[in-house]
Amino acid sequence: MIGVAVAIALALCTGSPALGVALGALATLVGLRPLPGVGLASALVAAGCAAAVALGMDLESVLAVGLAWFVVHQRSGARRPETDVLLVGLLLVVCATRTRSPWFGGALLAWVLAMPGSLKTPMWVVVPVGALAVPIFLLTPRFVPADLRERDARGLTGFSDDVELGRMQDLLDDPSRVFEARFDRPVTEPPYFRGVALDRFDGRRWWTEAARTREPAYAGALADAVRMDVDLEAHPEGVLFVPGTPDGVDADGLAVERDAGGAYHLPGPPRPVRYTAWVRPPFGPGRTDPFRDAQPRVDVPPVSDAVRTLVEDVVRDVEGPRARMDALSAWLGGSYAYTRAPRDLDAEAPLERFLLETREGHCEYFASALAVAGRLAGVPTRVVNGFVGGEATSPTRLVVRRYHAHAWVEYFDGDQWVTVDPTPAVQAPEAPGRVVRVQEELALAWESFVGFDGERQVAVARDVASVVVPHAGPLASALLGTAFIGALVGLVALGLRRVVVRVALPAAVHRPPDPISRVVEEAREVLAERGWHVPGHLPDLAAARWVGARDAGLGEALEELVWLAYDVRFGGEAAEPRAARARELLDVVRDAA
Repeated sequence: MIGVAVAIALALCTGSPALGVALGALATLVGLRPLPGVGLASALVAAGCAAAVALGMDLESVLAVGLAWFVVHQRSGARRPETDVLLVGLLLVVCATRTRSPWFGGALLAWVLAMPGSLKTPMWVVVPVGALAVPIFLLTPRFVPADLRERDARGLTGFSDDVELGRMQDLLDDPSRVFEARFDRPVTEPPYFRGVALDRFDGRRWWTEAARTREPAYAGALADAVRMDVDLEAHPEGVLFVPGTPDGVDADGLAVERDAGGAYHLPGPPRPVRYTAWVRPPFGPGRTDPFRDAQPRVDVPPVSDAVRTLVEDVVRDVEGPRARMDALSAWLGGSYAYTRAPRDLDAEAPLERFLLETREGHCEYFASALAVAGRLAGVPTRVVNGFVGGEATSPTRLVVRRYHAHAWVEYFDGDQWVTVDPTPAVQAPEAPGRVVRVQEELALAWESFVGFDGERQVAVARDVASVVVPHAGPLASALLGTAFIGALVGLVALGLRRVVVRVALPAAVHRPPDPISRVVEEAREVLAERGWHVPGHLPDLAAARWVGARDAGLGEALEELVWLAYDVRFGGEAAEPRAARARELLDVVRDAA
């Protein structure tokens, strides 16, 4: 047993958690009789798991190893399985603070089911436990380490306030999901989900210095507004993507900021978020923005005379901001080619190289070229980075991935900002398969669960208080509401437990695997009938020793009976030659009890 524990610990520390799980499973199958030094073995496993956590190893595998050791110790008849329950429980708590993986939920369920007597819990216990557990979950403060938030939140290149030209290329072949948008009516055109607006350019990078202000609470949409609900993955930039002209944005009561360029931001550490926006069409080119917070800019970075000549030739006989921008957009779309992998990303003047030499690039180059050309023609412009379109899973539902990232231009016509897109139409990469999409849905549901942080707790408590007991105090209403939700969860858990016990595991739960083990179960039932309150979570051997500490003769008979069952169950011995002796020992238990 100690050897197995050392092997598991070494497997963890040397970076091979799969080996540790395999060794744990092998030890479980072997099921050897307990040997001296079990406590030391448990300590070694715990030390190995702690070392694995410190080294940043995959925490789901660490939990699986701890679970395997717990099962080994339990089934081998350890004297005090409570020690292992505590060790694995502590390991579980550590893992819960260090991982957001959906696999952790399955490992947690396996650990709970492996606990002694977990499937024999009285039915009347489940509902009140649920009623208590849910309020505890809702009200307990959450402390998510900052490094964990940063590790799990993948950056969206091109969506910060300072973007180097060409870096959006990292997103254009990445199928990772960014958000899902659900509209309250069918959307007939690919929406342009607006991210950040950048209005300063030095020839290599775009940036903005727009100040942010707290967005006021949503006061109600206009009659023609479309409601859009979004489930957004965590990303460090904290940008909320909104199409059309927004009337308001609400992120489950969380603080939302809006900058002078019209971009919405969620301050604070990265987190998955669900937000609602009320927006008015159009959602694509031709969209107008009545907000005039941003100062229109016409300053131009240093450009060559060749670039100035190109622009002058296009707009020489064209008057007015709209006509000039339309002419420049048509010129770029008809004279330059689209590619996701432009050459010479690190050129000293990437925009001039695109316009004068390579004549091919992706959306960032087209948008930057139009923005600079517009300013050369006297039209205030800014570049907007966001997403266009998405995978339509229904007429009202879009899944937006990283490769849907896009850049376009907004120009100021003297009264409002107008959207124009100079990039030629291109086909998006092939969408992921159905299996990947199902995995994404499960991961999103899990993220919503583990991302329930302190700010969201306050928002939910406030909503529950207004529904459950409208005239009561906020704290009392929230407590009653969460207890009610917990009772419902308990009822669901009760139904699931009945399914597991009566359908999925009838043989394992209701019927011991061999005739000698059934005699042991009968002996424990006799003890219960005679008033012996043997702790139900104790495995058979530990239960026999518990009885022996109180009645030596009775405990000796019961322990011999248990060893007969272990010989058959784990040692591969035949049950029939031992059946008579097992019945004799059962009679001794009946008489002595």
